[in-house]
Amino acid sequence: MARDGASRTSRNVRVFTVNNESRYVVVRNIPALGVIDDLLTRFSLYGKICEYRILDHPDDRPLDDGASAEQEEEDDRFTDMVWIQYETVNNARHAKARGVQKPFFGSILRVSYAPHFETKDDTMLKLRQRRELLQRRAQREIATLIQVFN
Repeated sequence: MARDGASRTSRNVRVFTVNNESRYVVVRNIPALGVIDDLLTRFSLYGKICEYRILDHPDDRPLDDGASAEQEEEDDRFTDMVWIQYETVNNARHAKARGVQKPFFGSILRVSYAPHFETKDDTMLKLRQRRELLQRRAQREIATLIQVFN
């Protein structure tokens, strides 16, 4: 029985701040079967991929949240990890949300943002774009309220 009246199908929600989101993502749990081209084809559905790298050296591989170093080392023999740079944060957001919905060659992929790959200019651009988006939304909301009260 689910606790607190929550259904069995409820999902945990994780909140990301603008600074946590990134146009850079790391895709983990890719079967080591030589399927990187298939992965890139699938992930290009979510937006233009500017660059990618296979993270095969242990120094390149960031630890997964909550995974131990020993577990990561054990998984290395059977799985690959790929770093992907998208054109926009929005593309990466779609990839993160939709890229894990279907199994990939029998594996459930794990996609995480990789803001530590951003340059200072990337971060400034991301924050400026977010500010502009919020300003546009606020202006539309104000215009709607003015129409309602006139």
